[in-house]
Amino acid sequence: MKNRIISIISIVLILNTFTVMANPVVLPQPQQPIPWVPIILVVATITVVGLIVFFWVRHRHRHRIYHERIEFNVDGNGKVLVEGSYHLKNLTETNDKSQIFYPLPNKTDSLISAKIDNNDSNISLSYSRFENYEGYNISFDPNVKDSTLLTVAYQEQPVNNHCRYILLSTRYWENSIGKAEFIIKTPQDKPLKYSNFKYTALGIINGKNEYKITETELWPTEDLEFAWE
Repeated sequence: MKNRIISIISIVLILNTFTVMANPVVLPQPQQPIPWVPIILVVATITVVGLIVFFWVRHRHRHRIYHERIEFNVDGNGKVLVEGSYHLKNLTETNDKSQIFYPLPNKTDSLISAKIDNNDSNISLSYSRFENYEGYNISFDPNVKDSTLLTVAYQEQPVNNHCRYILLSTRYWENSIGKAEFIIKTPQDKPLKYSNFKYTALGIINGKNEYKITETELWPTEDLEFAWE
């Protein structure tokens, strides 16, 4: 009996020894110090780069002309009445906060009216030149410089039924136009035959052919040009 007990104990000890050998216990290793300096440098670099990109994108999309709508109304004699509405913001970032240069395509064009916030009493006009453009300096009360509505109307004298609207001067604002809408109206017997911007024909509205061009985040690479028959 005693020998049997000793044999059983011996077998149990042997089995336990093999079990421990087959499944060794992993002793805890001494803890390594965390490399805080490289981690902080990486996080700081990512943060700085992220902030630079954020403010750059924000500046690029900080529209000074955030919406403009221009109507071109062609009459039976081929003259074009151009009426523009320009919703302006962030003018405080310009060098001259109370003056805007408005170019005209042709020397024969005549300026009809210009208003700030539908009021022409706080505005003055003077003929001027800027770079390769001729037009007018529109000066207004500096108290209405941050967010305002500028409306301008002029009559264009096109040649050979071809009209040009100056867009490239917009690049001097250093920001894209948030949304630009161009409406072209021609007599029924003189449909539009060419435009360097993609347009949609809206049909005959109030007795005239009507076409619409819509652009968002417009950073022009050319002036708008169109022609009719």
